[in-house]
Amino acid sequence: MGIILMPENLRSKLGEEATKELASLINDSTEAVKKQVLDTAMDRFERRLVEVKTDLEKQIADVKADLLKWMFAFWVGQVMVIFTLLSYMLNK
Repeated sequence: MGIILMPENLRSKLGEEATKELASLINDSTEAVKKQVLDTAMDRFERRLVEVKTDLEKQIADVKADLLKWMFAFWVGQVMVIFTLLSYMLNK
């Protein structure tokens, strides 16, 4: 609990018991607000984390597809070169 300093005039008008209860009420409400703000921030962070994760997964899938496409093109090219060289050697 935080320390709340009550002005002397307020303390004398309310009395010691009421002053303690008021300080307790203020501390409790402050803690509740802190918890609510923390929960809201955590929810926002988790939502953002899920969005970033989804975006990264999509980008990884796109990169994998591009990689497969380029690998296929490379291997087809290599096979064509090998067949061309073999046919050239066998014809001579």
